[in-house]
Amino acid sequence: MILYTEDFGHGEETVIFLHSGLQTGLTDFEKLLPYFDDRHRILLPDLRGHGKSVCDSLENYFENAADDLAETVKHLKIKNMHLVGVSVGALVAVHFALKYKSSVKSLTLSGLMFKEPHNYIELHKNEVEMQSKVLESKETASYFDNIHPPDWRQFLDITRNQSWYPFSKNAEVLEENLPVHIITGSESDHELETIDEYVNERAEVSVIDKGGHLLNHDNPEAFSKSIMEYIQGMG
Repeated sequence: MILYTEDFGHGEETVIFLHSGLQTGLTDFEKLLPYFDDRHRILLPDLRGHGKSVCDSLENYFENAADDLAETVKHLKIKNMHLVGVSVGALVAVHFALKYKSSVKSLTLSGLMFKEPHNYIELHKNEVEMQSKVLESKETASYFDNIHPPDWRQFLDITRNQSWYPFSKNAEVLEENLPVHIITGSESDHELETIDEYVNERAEVSVIDKGGHLLNHDNPEAFSKSIMEYIQGMG
């Protein structure tokens, strides 16, 4: 499917941002836009089942979401791009880069784990409990009702199984001949734990202070600066 996409700027360099779960391109990245200059064309797609990208099926989510992005960039006549993903968006970016490697000039991943941290069972349990609270809160549910398709709750089912997280795929992308930039927050201990010597040898790693899992919200200025410096450093 062709994803609904917000399109900003007219620069020669295209940067595509992929949002986190239960957000949209605009709600996740609007605060980043002022930090990018006219040299960049910024695309903010809504992933399937989010925002204005209405979809009947969320099965094989990451594989199908990667195919959606491929169809979207083809529709927009974009041959290559710098791809940035946060959390769920980073997982989609990994799947896209593995399947459509030739389209990716650089890959920036944030909010990602590359192996199972020691407290993963506890982390997953806390995540499921938080999702239950989202469904129980009328105010929160109403917010998501206003920005997502009616069946947005189905997305939460994807992560309820403890084995849902694709650790092996995240590690696999480091084996590809791709420029990979990993950004993590200094307060996200479980992510930092998975960035070992192997990861540091195969990617450029940036650790940003005053931020955790969602740096685009916690510290948008430093997050944007890190992305720009990496892209510009590629020449």
